[in-house]
Amino acid sequence: MKQLSVKDLKRNPNVIMNKVLETDTAFLAGEDMSIIFPARWLEPAANLARIDITISLIGILCFLDKDNNYSITKMPTRITTNPNRVTDLMIDDVPYKEMHYSKGEQLISNRDIVKDNSDLFTVFSEFFFKANIPFYVANEVTEVFINADKFAGSKVGQNSLALELMTSVVAKNADDLSEPYRVARNRNKDAKIKFINLLNPYFTFKSTFGRISGSYAKQGTIASLLDPSDNKDNKIEQILRA
Repeated sequence: MKQLSVKDLKRNPNVIMNKVLETDTAFLAGEDMSIIFPARWLEPAANLARIDITISLIGILCFLDKDNNYSITKMPTRITTNPNRVTDLMIDDVPYKEMHYSKGEQLISNRDIVKDNSDLFTVFSEFFFKANIPFYVANEVTEVFINADKFAGSKVGQNSLALELMTSVVAKNADDLSEPYRVARNRNKDAKIKFINLLNPYFTFKSTFGRISGSYAKQGTIASLLDPSDNKDNKIEQILRA
């Protein structure tokens, strides 16, 4: 199985766009290239991709050339594509599928994309509730949902502040999950990002009140006992921990 690391890849959208040809009906490969997506999208629990005579999958994809330059699409609706083969790819121990195209083959089979919001909740669940976010949109999660109006006919991204808040909650410093990624990034531009699921009270909240409120009181209570809040001067914190 082919293996790569994110550090081996170079984000170069202009390079990739120059290798994609447009016709009146489709987008074609200008040279040999590939498209990758998470392998788990084929699992019934996600169901964001289906391999049949053609492949139908959510348009949140990574386009890759032979020199490891890549660009991405952030369309939260289905597209169809016709690769000549599909192989397994491991990127930093996360399984992906790599769809291969020769020069002149269709990358996106139909430019007329149907606005369909039926997969939006699944995408939201994968990203925020399960923390299964592809590496290539790690820093652009909010934009995926902002694009929902244009590509899926949904207003889910209308309140970008709410999306940015949720993203900031689940994005952590990979070396210290108690620290928000935005804080680590301000201190060190090379900080690595790791996502935790929004339902994890241990890392999403630091206060006792935040952890035990809502529908996950048992998990929140355990988290509060294992990792007490540092905010000892807060009166609510003092009452709850008395």
